[in-house]
Amino acid sequence: MQTKWAIAQPEAGLAEELAHTLSLPPLIARLMVTRGVASPAEADRFLNPSLDNLHDPGCFARMDAAVQRIRRALRENEKVLIFGDYDADGVTSAALLQQFFRLVHFKADLYAPSRVTEGYGLNIKAIEDIAKRGVTLLITVDCGINDEEEIKRARELGMDTIIVDHHEHSGTPPPAVAVLNPKSEGSAYPFRELAAVGVTFKLAQALAEDFSRSKKLSPEFRLFLEEALALVAVGSIADVVPLVDENRILVSHGLKMLARSQNPGLCALMDVTSVPRDHIDTWHIAYNLGPRINAAGRLKDALTAVELLTTDDTQQAWAIAKNLDSENRARQKIERAIFESALEKLKDVRWEKNKVIVLADESWHPGVIGIVAARLVEAYHRPTVLIALEGDRGRGSARSIPGYHIHQALCACKDTLTSFGGHFFAAGMEMLRSEIENFRAALSEDADGKLTEDDLVPELHIDAELNFADISESLLGEARRLAPHGRGNPNPLFYASGVRVAGVPRRIGNRGQHLTLYLKQSGVSFRAVAFGRGLLADDVGKHPGSLDVAFRPKHSNYSGRIELDIKDLRLETADRRL
Repeated sequence: MQTKWAIAQPEAGLAEELAHTLSLPPLIARLMVTRGVASPAEADRFLNPSLDNLHDPGCFARMDAAVQRIRRALRENEKVLIFGDYDADGVTSAALLQQFFRLVHFKADLYAPSRVTEGYGLNIKAIEDIAKRGVTLLITVDCGINDEEEIKRARELGMDTIIVDHHEHSGTPPPAVAVLNPKSEGSAYPFRELAAVGVTFKLAQALAEDFSRSKKLSPEFRLFLEEALALVAVGSIADVVPLVDENRILVSHGLKMLARSQNPGLCALMDVTSVPRDHIDTWHIAYNLGPRINAAGRLKDALTAVELLTTDDTQQAWAIAKNLDSENRARQKIERAIFESALEKLKDVRWEKNKVIVLADESWHPGVIGIVAARLVEAYHRPTVLIALEGDRGRGSARSIPGYHIHQALCACKDTLTSFGGHFFAAGMEMLRSEIENFRAALSEDADGKLTEDDLVPELHIDAELNFADISESLLGEARRLAPHGRGNPNPLFYASGVRVAGVPRRIGNRGQHLTLYLKQSGVSFRAVAFGRGLLADDVGKHPGSLDVAFRPKHSNYSGRIELDIKDLRLETADRRL
């Protein structure tokens, strides 16, 4: 697939001011400006993320109502239930709140819906079953904002509800005692992009302040919140929220707490996945810890993952962590099968007439289709919806591309859906089997009106040109100050021109799927790896001219030396990329 290179053009004067005022290398100052840092004061906050700069939880308009309702429930020993979503954000949210209740010697029940039999969010049957347990206060985490009928039913059955969520919502909120959601219409909270676990942390902070009778927390509550930042980091990174503003602060400190965490579940999970405690970064959560926490809810019971994160028993934690690792391997096998099935369905598609992908199949597992949809977006750069069929109903997962707000798109197709919810890039929905064609037509019509041909060409955002002669340990050390990296603050990407191939390129990997080669520029050479580009070994090796390469310098996991992670290759003598 052709890829556009979009090379950042930051304001030179601003970068020079940052470099001079903060004594930064010019390249690092440039990278900060491309990330929206516009003044020395902002740069200082960016480079030194401080917990003192977190927003006051009281900025949520109904935070006081939520705190007082919870305090009343604790005081009168009411039956309280935490209803969490089945993904890593929901699991860490439920675990954090459960741990807070344990700290104040209160027992709350837990409920996580089955992804397979219940789907996302609240449902009437679950509400009625929960009411039969005698629950009088229901706290939803990572769900609830779009469940108006279910919240009404809970109220009819004598339950108050507090909604802790971060999903998109417009219009009148459900009739809850309090809605804590920075994306709710009319919300005055200064930062919209918290994960649900971030909002849950804010609730715990407000409760801690109320128990401490002061903004200055008592030692046990301060220690609890510090340790809870590890869960906030895991849930936030796994949910791919932008790592800017408040999320940057929470995740920066959360990674440090994770490195020295004594939580038996987190420790067991890090041991099982061989995560190095001395340099944990966002990658380890996104690709090691997060998928295993998610595996519980994808295939079986998300409460298993909550139990992992809340148990004090190290043997139990190790057993659960091993089981989740096994579940994740099972998930990977199912994922590969669904991906191959989807590719087969797409073999004869005419892409000039299809701006969206909508596929359905009875053999697909509803807990895994979201991951496969993301892989198809990566492969075809089109909004993708995969639907797992069962009987007369279908459960779908959607993933999207920049420039196409998938939740807004589903709003335009709502007449074909029985329920839906989500964000800009990801969403879930349910529909009748008989409505799938109508849904496909409605989504295609919406996409045709919003997406241009340019939108369907993936864009590689490149920060700056970087000569091989300037790549050094010192540069990598300075660049680490920009971490943590993720959505909103990507790992810096550079390009170099006039690069020559040194030696013979080789295919590596168990299927020869990756490419390794040595590249040389300005008398300096580095080993380079292009993941997923193994088929290009012969073409690159035979090319007589030089290359343009888009890359990230990094330390090799094996040798420890600097090598290049190649993201794109372009022949200098022809207007095409390999």
